Amino acid sequence: MISRCFLDIRIRFLELHFNNVVMDRYINLTEEEIKLGFVSSCVEFVALKLKTSFQDAYQRLKRADMLKNYIYQCYDALHSDSRENVTDELVNLLIRRETKLV
Repeated sequence: MISRCFLDIRIRFLELHFNNVVMDRYINLTEEEIKLGFVSSCVEFVALKLKTSFQDAYQRLKRADMLKNYIYQCYDALHSDSRENVTDELVNLLIRRETKLV
């Protein structure tokens, strides 16, 4: 499962065994990669909330112009809120935007 927030740009893999040696390893992510990971996790949690597939949630959010012009653009504000609040906000906005599209 994707973590709740992407606050730290280092992901730690503990106890990576290589040639019987235990080592810690960090992967540095760019800001772009962090934002895209957040967008992906938002799509996943919207899909779970709506009890639909990831692909369906992705297509619905894309049609409603929420991927680039809302979730990605508002990353700074959204990622600091709880996963539950963000998911509820996204689902409500999606439903409102889909109603306007029809």
